[in-house]
Amino acid sequence: MFKILSFRDGKLGSFNSPIDNLLGLEYKVNKWTYPNITNSKLFVFETCEEAIQYACNFFNPRSNKRIYNCSVVNPVKRRFIHGDYTFRSTGCYSIELPYGTVLCDSVMIHDLVERW
Repeated sequence: MFKILSFRDGKLGSFNSPIDNLLGLEYKVNKWTYPNITNSKLFVFETCEEAIQYACNFFNPRSNKRIYNCSVVNPVKRRFIHGDYTFRSTGCYSIELPYGTVLCDSVMIHDLVERW
């Protein structure tokens, strides 16, 4: 499994959310990381190639992308996620996930395999 991260201010963090955001997490090598939100999942990719393909869709010269191989707890492969809207909205949502996405309860990053 492979996790895309950003390197900002000397810290490894969530790729799409700053560490100081509710959704943003800080990752440390060989330490377990868990979601901040109850009953939510962390996203990783099954292969390094799938992670690279997804990360290359975003251009942010300040993000300093990194891909680490990782261990995960309770991996589940999904193409879509569904749920109810929150924060004063009504209805439901359905989001198609990138190819190769694996949802899991926690992630432990190990070795850096790609950076750019």
